[in-house]
Amino acid sequence: MLSLVIPVYNEAEIVEESIKFIKKQLYFSSTEVLVVDGQSNDNTWTMIQNLEGIKSIKSEKGRAQQMNTGAKAASQELLFFLHIDSQPPLHFDKQIINTLNKNTQAGSFRLKFNDQHWWLSFIAWFTQFNFTVCRGGDQGLFITKSAFEKIGGFNEDYIVFEDHEIVNRLKQHRFKFKVMPDYMLTSSRLFRQYGIFRLQIIFARLYIRRYILNQTPEQLYLSYKKAIQKNWTKN
Repeated sequence: MLSLVIPVYNEAEIVEESIKFIKKQLYFSSTEVLVVDGQSNDNTWTMIQNLEGIKSIKSEKGRAQQMNTGAKAASQELLFFLHIDSQPPLHFDKQIINTLNKNTQAGSFRLKFNDQHWWLSFIAWFTQFNFTVCRGGDQGLFITKSAFEKIGGFNEDYIVFEDHEIVNRLKQHRFKFKVMPDYMLTSSRLFRQYGIFRLQIIFARLYIRRYILNQTPEQLYLSYKKAIQKNWTKN
């Protein structure tokens, strides 16, 4: 069956409502839900400890490290990594279980934003295509535990771009990757916070720096941090 791994950090405002929604989308009562807190300094840890039907886990800060920690604690043979502000479709666990087999070892869902802005709809449209550039953490990543362990899990050197990096390694190892026809609904809060086109340009530059300029994980993070801080001061 399936283990669901959700990394969180300072999400006290949304964590309770989000986890309850995710649990309502489950088909199997046996689906394991692990929420991995990365040393939050708000009330997140206390809140997830009080939620029923989940396993609360502490980890060092960093989404890649939190997801690896969750995977190690998972008891099931199939894994699904999910961002807290993304809403999976109804019975997503059944869809994943029915998809992962000897011919398909990993995959993700398509994407929709909770926002009607034309550009967000445009970039979400591309997530139907099975290209690494079209993949992102907001779409979720499901994978067999054996494939996850074979490639070494998430690369913890990556503070940003960890989702692209692991999908790229999966394909390099020739694991079959499937894009599901159903959708994840994700928040546009970062796009609205930093500016829709500004943030898209930041992501595009990061992709160029990673796959064309071959920048190191540290260089990518510094580039991202500098760009975010620069654009934050403009808003």
